Amino acid sequence: MERSRFEQRIRDALNARPAGWAVDYDGKAVSWGEFTALAGAVEQLLGTLGVPDAAPIGLVGRNLPAHFAAVIGIFLANRCTSMVYAFQSS
Repeated sequence: MERSRFEQRIRDALNARPAGWAVDYDGKAVSWGEFTALAGAVEQLLGTLGVPDAAPIGLVGRNLPAHFAAVIGIFLANRCTSMVYAFQSS
């Protein structure tokens, strides 16, 4: 699959300073390298599980670094995401 410019810009940003701090969460510094590894794992897992390319990926987002990395992984897999909110009406 050909990479989009958006996807390539995300990859370039993630790889620019892998040892640099991306965020400080609850007193723990999370590096861009850690984000890249988790995002890559999400990207790979979607393919391994056979999730169809056109299927939107639902994500119950929280204010956590891992959830940010999951969104990035979904974008890197060139897929769309739909955020699901706990208080969202049906």
